[in-house]
Amino acid sequence: MRDYSSYNNETLLELLTQGDEYAFTEIYDRFSKKLFAVAYSRLKEVQEAEDIVHDVFASLWANRTKVEVKSLENYLAVAAKYTVFAKIKRKEYQRLYDQASQQSPVQRKKMED
Repeated sequence: MRDYSSYNNETLLELLTQGDEYAFTEIYDRFSKKLFAVAYSRLKEVQEAEDIVHDVFASLWANRTKVEVKSLENYLAVAAKYTVFAKIKRKEYQRLYDQASQQSPVQRKKMED
């Protein structure tokens, strides 16, 4: 078996686009901790940060044949950042929904006016 740890990011990306699972594993090993740190620094929750990392890499694998990237590291960092922002937005919408659902119909009517 090849030593994927010696490959540069461009080579790994090329192998990934060809469906090479070992290249994907090396990319994961190389960048998952950095992505976790990015996600955790914003969310402050371990499970949510792990979910972000999972989502980013699941998306990378699912789109491996279509991905056109100049910098793998930048691509993954931006993907993690936007996934975090989407998660924060969903949490805020959920909080607002929960808050509104706890109000009586009279209170909701006052808020709508």
